[in-house]
Amino acid sequence: MSDHKKPNKQGTNRPGPFRFKRFNISYGKSSMPVGTDALLLGSWAGISDCKKILDIGTGPGVIALMLAQRSGDHTIIDAIDNHKDSCLEAIENIKNSPWPQKINVFNCSLQDFYPSEIKYELIISNPPFFMEGTQPATLSRTNARHGKTLTYEELIHHSERLLKSEGRLAVIIPRQEHNNIESLCKSKGLYPVKTAFVSGKSGKPAKRVLAEYIKSDKGPACRQTTFSHYDKSGRWSDEYSALTKDFHHPSNLAGVSSAFPVLPEENPSTL
Repeated sequence: MSDHKKPNKQGTNRPGPFRFKRFNISYGKSSMPVGTDALLLGSWAGISDCKKILDIGTGPGVIALMLAQRSGDHTIIDAIDNHKDSCLEAIENIKNSPWPQKINVFNCSLQDFYPSEIKYELIISNPPFFMEGTQPATLSRTNARHGKTLTYEELIHHSERLLKSEGRLAVIIPRQEHNNIESLCKSKGLYPVKTAFVSGKSGKPAKRVLAEYIKSDKGPACRQTTFSHYDKSGRWSDEYSALTKDFHHPSNLAGVSSAFPVLPEENPSTL
């Protein structure tokens, strides 16, 4: 694993900590900023009765903290990232949250992560994607977004290794990768249980897929839904607002697109 000593130039221009209802996230040093994908996945993933959760590629810790807020007092969340500065920032964000006792951070790649006799009921990841296309400006973000350090095949292989029987893998992925990832999951005994197709704006094709897979000998029926991030007027849709209502700070509840630090590919003006 490399420690990126060079400052993240993109990060130096980012605003201060992003405010959630019950915690704040600083993200200037992380390999990835806070984005809508993380908010969707952290709000949508099923966590009923989970006692052990693994967050792969935690970045500044936003998904780990969302799950800490949603879960019971006895849930433990292990959060891993191979980017040292991201781990340091996640540790600071977690220390300043109401749940520092619930989250452990490990500066480690998934490929090298072998916890002793631990299996997880839920593994969650906003995985690296855009395996092809325009490369981001910084090395750390390039690695985070383009699968340079973790391929889909590796993510699925090691998730199956670390899941309990009947444990689940929850991810958010580009729509064009959905069929490929579903095939890879099925080849490892991971079957879809719920899927949500998410468009940027009402009436537009889906750009993201929220998918949850169960480790099982036989695949159950899969529940499918669709919704949009923004409605036709450019404000948050009713479905997105309801899904994320426990996290957005009141200052963001107007649903104005500029109120949330979206990534360029999530900007409603380009949808």
